[in-house]
Amino acid sequence: MSETAASKWAPENSFDHLKQELLAMDPVYFAESHLMLDGKPMRLMGNGWKFIADIYRHIVTAAMTPSGKPIVMVKGRQVGATVMGTALELYMMTSGMFGKSATSPVRVMHVFPHLDNMRAFAKDKLEKMIRESVSVPDPHARKPGELKPFVETRKDTARDSTDSLMYKQFVDGNTLWCDSIGNEGVRVRGRTVDVIFFDEAQLMTQTAIANSNKTLTRAQHGPQPGGVQVYFGTPEQKNSHFYNMWEESDQRRYYLGCAECHRYFLLYTPGSDKWEKEIWLHGNVVRCPNCGHEQDKVEAIERGKWLPTPGKEDAPYVGFHFNQLFIPEFTKEIILKIGRASCRERV
Repeated sequence: MSETAASKWAPENSFDHLKQELLAMDPVYFAESHLMLDGKPMRLMGNGWKFIADIYRHIVTAAMTPSGKPIVMVKGRQVGATVMGTALELYMMTSGMFGKSATSPVRVMHVFPHLDNMRAFAKDKLEKMIRESVSVPDPHARKPGELKPFVETRKDTARDSTDSLMYKQFVDGNTLWCDSIGNEGVRVRGRTVDVIFFDEAQLMTQTAIANSNKTLTRAQHGPQPGGVQVYFGTPEQKNSHFYNMWEESDQRRYYLGCAECHRYFLLYTPGSDKWEKEIWLHGNVVRCPNCGHEQDKVEAIERGKWLPTPGKEDAPYVGFHFNQLFIPEFTKEIILKIGRASCRERV
């Protein structure tokens, strides 16, 4: 064994090496280490975004196990769902968890109801995140001279002729499609993929979704059969196909954790104004309805967890609901100024 190899596996270094190997599997660690958002390193832990970080990890777990379920996310506007899809796609493409000798390459498709949605996403979100990705492992240790792309497509020096807004091939054979499915889903028919992210799913027809899911028939990753299906959107009306999927899910909501009694409580209960009158007092101060303890909302989110609606644990879909009330930098006063209607659950 060489001196370098021996040093690597010395007792004092082996634990650190194992720790790095395990962290490399975590999509949240990957995002914080390599991806930028609005010119700054992505931050998902320790700052009130844990409710989103937990969903990152759930989706990746579903992509690696055959027993997962389709995932439905009911969300408010501007809460980071499309960014989450982008970050997870780049994790699947470049983290090394797929396409190595132990696993087959992963084929991901991110679909929208219309071509205009797809083009805007590919240019404004995906391309930007690829070009701004960085190779320095610690987001806090970056220096201007150290910035360079980490996420690489199949050729380092020039994009392949097939590499376009709609299709990108990455190292290790992993591939990413961006497309629209229209009213029928015929544009994507005939492809074979393992993972589909349905963006703005509330605008998609049941026919288009069903035809798109046929591309998952021979999926090699995720639930068998069916592959990994992730639907996210903002409901506009009841009795839509997206609404019905949410109704058939286990309807998970995020519960805040109390620092005093260590019990969990809802920030917002559908159909109730209790959040405004009794729980969220002012600024970022919330009061536990179980014991009355007043605490910082961001810290309570960091202590929180997702829980399914009682009696729905065996539902065919996993459902997550979140809205602008959870955004860490939004105080109660900002929420009230934005308008209650834009923040509340509409299904």
